[in-house]
Amino acid sequence: LRWAKPMFVFSQTALLFYLAHLYLYAGMGLTIAPASGTSFGWMYAYWAGGLVVLYLLCVRYRKFKQGTAANSVWRFF
Repeated sequence: LRWAKPMFVFSQTALLFYLAHLYLYAGMGLTIAPASGTSFGWMYAYWAGGLVVLYLLCVRYRKFKQGTAANSVWRFF
């Protein structure tokens, strides 16, 4: 189940993933993509790069979340 590890990480930090992806991809769209648009190849490259960033962020947050107390408010996110 090594291939499913990213899915476990994203599912254990779903709210953070959702909120972070909104800002990440909006920021990428405003700063990286040219005003005339982009090709599908570049779009998928941006998407994959964004997933790598989100995965690393979610791994760190999951580690933080697991280190908090069971009744901590951080467990909700």
